[in-house]
Order: sequence, then structure tokens, then C-alpha cells
Amino acid sequence: MRGIGALGLHVGYARVDRGVDAAEASATLDLGHFSSSRVRLSAEAAFLRAFPHREFVVAEDTTYRDVFYDLSGHIDLQLLMRDPAKTAVPYLSFGVGVHALTSSFGAPPIDLRYNTNVFGLKAATGLRIRLRGGRTALVVEGAALLSKAVSRSRVRIGTEWLFGDLRRR
Repeated sequence: MRGIGALGLHVGYARVDRGVDAAEASATLDLGHFSSSRVRLSAEAAFLRAFPHREFVVAEDTTYRDVFYDLSGHIDLQLLMRDPAKTAVPYLSFGVGVHALTSSFGAPPIDLRYNTNVFGLKAATGLRIRLRGGRTALVVEGAALLSKAVSRSRVRIGTEWLFGDLRRR
């Protein structure tokens, strides 16, 4: 492992299980590379907020409306498809993480689902486009996250500040 490569901030849209739409904000930290500069380790912290949605509880014959939240952290292995010194670098990413969920619907069957901590898997593909000057990049990414109750597809866009071997000299 060699020094920190990038710090990124992102915003995005997610479609969660049961057709729930959500907004997400996240930060990533590239922790460096292994023997090849194309194989990197990164950490991600994300906060998801579902848009208000309705759920019907059959046992109570009642519809509840509220939001839920997901604070998650992932460790990812990132595989760069081109030399990181290039202007446009596509990548694949695979990771594991933990999700801390919370809600306040007021219905035990729903709150049981959204008030828990669960593990998750992540697969993503994206593109990092280095901007003029070589110290910043635009990132566009699509990902699938598998986790009990909050599996989702997401699209996000963000900026990264590049350091070390990722920064153009």
C-alpha cells in the first residue's frame, strides 16, 4: 500500500427495494495501491435519505407514510481499466460494508425492517475524468448494493481531489 490517492465528495439518486426513491451523499478516500497502480483500495462513507413513501400493513389495515435513513461504510477494491495518468479512466469496484438503518414509521413491521444494522455487498462501475491542471477530477458512477431491506441501484456524480500517484505532475 502506498499513500492516499484521492478524496472525493459525491451526490446521487438511488432506487431502493420496494420502489422507494432516495437521495444520497457520500465521501470516498482512496487509500493507495498495491503492486500495480491500477489495483487500489478505497473507503466510502454514505448517507441515504429515502423520499417520503407509503407502506400498507395488512395486519393493521393501515397505510403509513414516512422516510428512512441509511448510514453506511464500505471498503472497496477498485480496478482501473487504464493507466491512472490518463485523462479518462474507467474503473470497476467491488466492496463489503455495513449499513445502519433508522426510521420512525410507528408500525412495528416496518420499523423492524428499517431499524437495524446489516452487512452489504457493492459492485460499481464508473469513469474518472481528470480536469485541467491534473489535481481534480469529475467522477460518474453507477452501482448496485445488496443488503437486507436496502438493496439498491444508484447513480452518482462528484468531484475528487487527486494526490500522490493519481495527481498529474
